[in-house]
Amino acid sequence: MQSIKRKRAGDNFTILSNEFLRDENLSLKAKGLLAYILSLPDDWKIYFEEVANHHKDSAKAARIAWKELEEQGYAKTTRVVDPENKQVKQWKKEVSDFKNPDYQKPHVANPDVENPQCGKGQLLNTNKPITDKQNTNPNKDNISDKSDKETDLENRFSLLWKMYPNKKGKPKAFTAYKKAVKSGVTDKEIQTGIENYLAEINVKGTLKDYIKHGSTWFNGKGWEDDYDTTPRQQAFTANNKIVKPAPAWSQGDQKTEYMTDEDRKKFWEDLENGNT
Repeated sequence: MQSIKRKRAGDNFTILSNEFLRDENLSLKAKGLLAYILSLPDDWKIYFEEVANHHKDSAKAARIAWKELEEQGYAKTTRVVDPENKQVKQWKKEVSDFKNPDYQKPHVANPDVENPQCGKGQLLNTNKPITDKQNTNPNKDNISDKSDKETDLENRFSLLWKMYPNKKGKPKAFTAYKKAVKSGVTDKEIQTGIENYLAEINVKGTLKDYIKHGSTWFNGKGWEDDYDTTPRQQAFTANNKIVKPAPAWSQGDQKTEYMTDEDRKKFWEDLENGNT
């Protein structure tokens, strides 16, 4: 005997597609997140922190469910780049109540931010401000925007952190990185600095214990340092043993002067005459 009870349809209802609800490749959490988002107004911005405010699940759990929706073709995150400075301006999130083939491809462009229309379903435009009843707290948008920017900085910093050879003091290094970015330093400058430091370490054969901690390097603005990447000169004996060249100060004057025939004749004459 079935035991499904329903209220009579009215204004406070959402019509959902059975396509995603019966998709066996989706977990219940992913279905629940998609159903919740589809129940919201089309101009509602998708922020995981805001979703977590209305549920027992954390923002991290919402991100995991979102990732699943992206992998299955029900959601898409697009990086919107500022055409002037080429920096990430914002992250645009969209969902669909059916599998959208376009969603399973990477989107890293400067897309049209208008509300797109798709054949069987409608996408949520996440690039408009929250309005009407949803906008109960005007400060939430600012908080969410800051959160998205923080996430973007974390992702960018992670790429640089993977390059750095001595991964100690990550929290302090990240704080220094954010301060540097705010002052106008680019990721490319920092990346070049790390590459130069790695080259110096390789050339000098620096032991791991003497490589700067990540926090020390970032706080000290290591990307501004000058690094010596000149290979050391080494000589090899017949036994293939490395012989380091003697320092310049120990080699004395390298110039040698020789006596001429006239000088030698005068020297012997002086010697015979007792003039020396």
